[in-house]
Amino acid sequence: MSGSINQIEAKLQRESYAAALESATVLKVIKEGMHGKIAVTFVEWSSRGSLETRVGWTILSDANDAAAIAEALRKNSERLRSGPHGSKTSISYAIDASVDAFDKLPVPTLRRIIDISGDGSNNDGSSVEDSRQRALRKGIVINGLPIGADVENGETTTEYYERHVIGGPGSFVIPADSAAAFQSAIIKKLIREMSSASGKAHC
Repeated sequence: MSGSINQIEAKLQRESYAAALESATVLKVIKEGMHGKIAVTFVEWSSRGSLETRVGWTILSDANDAAAIAEALRKNSERLRSGPHGSKTSISYAIDASVDAFDKLPVPTLRRIIDISGDGSNNDGSSVEDSRQRALRKGIVINGLPIGADVENGETTTEYYERHVIGGPGSFVIPADSAAAFQSAIIKKLIREMSSASGKAHC
């Protein structure tokens, strides 16, 4: 939730995640998995040090679980803009915080996945490549959902995510050309992730 994301876009992203988790198709894939459930947490981030955990680690196994998570995501909340870097984008900080979150995961899992969505490159905090390597050394997969087709230093947002953000076995990028296309992209990404392995947790 950096400075390039306005409140309307922020609300649309939250609603898209909420609706995707409530999707009958997504819930069916979860139910058909080895354990019939996954553990999820949801954080919003912007610059280094600016992060809000909107949903702590929660087990998602059925429509009731999905509804509770969706309700938490839909609650109004001002995005954090702490300090002088509040409007920047620190993908590295988001990855580092997600890796730390996995250390607090209260249940065992066969696979751990960080889903990163954003509309720009890393322009604050430490090297995104260093943060990515830290996650990969711990066996965590990073997938990406870049929004928009902005070009920076000769790379589109999607190309940037492919080269600098995602990593790990089977990692992939599913772009959303606009905020409006976000929900469809999330559903596709969740289904692909949950169909590719029998047990996983998402951050």
